Amino acid sequence: MLEEAWRVVAPEGRLLAVVPSRGGVWARAERTPFGRGSPYSRTQLRELLQGAVFAPVFWGVALFVPPIDRRCVIRSAATLERMGASLGLPFAGVLIVEAIKQVSRPVGVHAAQRALRPTVNPALAASAPRRAGGSAGHAAI
Repeated sequence: MLEEAWRVVAPEGRLLAVVPSRGGVWARAERTPFGRGSPYSRTQLRELLQGAVFAPVFWGVALFVPPIDRRCVIRSAATLERMGASLGLPFAGVLIVEAIKQVSRPVGVHAAQRALRPTVNPALAASAPRRAGGSAGHAAI
């Protein structure tokens, strides 16, 4: 999926990914949208993005409220979210990452340019006859 995202994103374009967090309770509950599939740690997600030639520039977390259908939990959801975000608690349900598409020149470009450029041996260049200003084609004696 990341390869296709890299293909369609413009050069220096941005990708916003919201993925289930390995440390969150939402990934452990099967009845939630994040209970199926693979949750990721921040390190795993960074490695995946870098492997697909994206550079992470912003990290965030969200969804601190546990997936409980209790009235008191639902009423206090906004407060729990603010507390979780301000304290940086490790059990967020999702990781949010913004990454920039990296576009770089192919590795062999410098080597190919050097091969095409003629090289001059300094010893031969010093012994070459110099031309005096005057008529073209006459060497100075």
